[in-house]
Amino acid sequence: MIAITALAAVLGAAAVLLLTSPAPAVAPVRAPDAVQVERARGAYLALGKSRETGRAEPVRYEAEELESIAALVTRGFPPNRVAVDLSGESLVVRISRPVLFRWVNLRAEMAGQSRGFPAVRMTIGHLRLSQAMSRRILELGRRWLNWRGSRLPALDSMVTHSAIGGDALVARVMLPPTGLIASATRGGRPAVSQADVARIYCHLSARQAAAPSSLFAEHVRRAFAAAGMTPQQRGAALVALAMLVVDPDIDVLGGRSLAAAQRCRLDPVATTLHGRTDWPRHWALSAALGVTTGSQFSSAMGEWKELADSLPRQQLLGAGQGSGFSLADLAADRSGNRTASRLLDPASAGTEHRRLLGASDDSLLPRAATRLDEGLSNAEFVRRYGATDDPRFAALLADIDALLE
Repeated sequence: MIAITALAAVLGAAAVLLLTSPAPAVAPVRAPDAVQVERARGAYLALGKSRETGRAEPVRYEAEELESIAALVTRGFPPNRVAVDLSGESLVVRISRPVLFRWVNLRAEMAGQSRGFPAVRMTIGHLRLSQAMSRRILELGRRWLNWRGSRLPALDSMVTHSAIGGDALVARVMLPPTGLIASATRGGRPAVSQADVARIYCHLSARQAAAPSSLFAEHVRRAFAAAGMTPQQRGAALVALAMLVVDPDIDVLGGRSLAAAQRCRLDPVATTLHGRTDWPRHWALSAALGVTTGSQFSSAMGEWKELADSLPRQQLLGAGQGSGFSLADLAADRSGNRTASRLLDPASAGTEHRRLLGASDDSLLPRAATRLDEGLSNAEFVRRYGATDDPRFAALLADIDALLE
């Protein structure tokens, strides 16, 4: 028995040394700037077309777009580090993730053309895998994401064609209808109760039909009067709020609740917070992201939105943008995100729930936060705060959080 235990310990130690390294293979990645955010947004919009058609749609990404995506993933999902290198007819994706006192370094390389999902050769630590074994691992990852709530199609249906060459990746890609980001990032957080999302959303819709209100605080009170006392039910109230005031089909939160809520679907309800119609959407979306994907991703999304708004209109992909970086909007984002964090923390969940039952404009967004600067150009944001990983920006966030307290 002692010999078997010793052998198992030796094999375990050998596996750790084989699959991990003392240092990351990916160097620290700077926070994305406004231009990178807009490039990544364009890349995501191109992918999203398949959700409208239900079939694989063509996309084309050059090196700058892929690098922008890697920067956003690194910022949104720490402590992971992601790098993408596209050169000639070869695409290499490198990921580093800390595990205890070591790092797991993964390298995936693909090249040339493929019909169906591209042939990938992976290296994990010092272990180099064959293309067949690499595909098996990718298939296991797909099944794991589906188990967590995604609806990823088979690998060869998800990517029906790919070609790498001329410093560009061209492919035909189909995304799942909903829920990919939430299922991929949930981690150890409790899953939101999809049944309760649909129940609370339908309750809010019925209350709005019977007693219409344009006050966001009133809808918050209604949602938490209908919510239960478990973390999943409290999180469901925040997702239902976002569906009510942002979009009932909001795909980043998706899941079974979307189909279940179709019978009581309303167009987004225009509500106000301190007389503004944009702050309820900031608050509600950030809170919903906080319970479905985690506070770091929710915070990053708020920062990315403001960075994109700070660009001149001619650099933006969509109409109605270019309003400038708004610190007040960022405060509304952070207030919603902090609410989500407190509802998920057993030490503060009860107190936070009771606070939301008596929600008012000032309790959701303190009036002092509404006076923060708005309309900053990208040049002015860079002059004042540098970037979102700059100490000056960290000090700004600390000041905003102090106002929210």
